[in-house]
Amino acid sequence: MAPRRPERLSKYAPVAGEGNDARLVGGRCTRCGKLVFPAPEFCPECAHADIEAAELPQVGRLYTWSVVHAARPGWTAPYVIGYVDLAPDIRVLGHIVDVDAGELAIDMPVRLRGRTATAKIGAEGAPAFEFVPAREHRNR
Repeated sequence: MAPRRPERLSKYAPVAGEGNDARLVGGRCTRCGKLVFPAPEFCPECAHADIEAAELPQVGRLYTWSVVHAARPGWTAPYVIGYVDLAPDIRVLGHIVDVDAGELAIDMPVRLRGRTATAKIGAEGAPAFEFVPAREHRNR
């Protein structure tokens, strides 16, 4: 097995780490402080081009979700996707896993978890992320 590439948080690599140690990286404008995910080339607030990497919170709240029943080839349906609020102005779309859709609730606490996507980058899988109920991590 080839050694893993060292992790570096940057605005161009928005997820780093695996499992419960995963982190999402957005961008913060050095002029106005606007936080955005994923990091843009220019600030959507003031159009400034100097955007620095900014680590996002690992715990957020479920804003809304949908159960997908018709999946594209290579995906297994049904699965849940949802929007998670990680910061006052940061809403992230991701898979919601390890919970039955009937147990989901608006404003439910969820936690970021890293994983390897099925898509390949070179010989490795692409880093990806998903969200799990925050209660799942109290006992781990």
